[in-house]
Amino acid sequence: MLALPRLAANQASTAQSVADDGRVGGAAVNAGGTLKPVIWTCATKQAYLPK
Repeated sequence: MLALPRLAANQASTAQSVADDGRVGGAAVNAGGTLKPVIWTCATKQAYLPK
């Protein structure tokens, strides 16, 4: 399983849906602690193996 970039270090992010064209929709917590909707537009290029 790969992880997607977060909006802020040490905050959570979650993916809810995946499209055929590489987009992933979900949500992430920003630096202020607010949950925000996110669309990763090129998730296949942004995803990484978590440490």
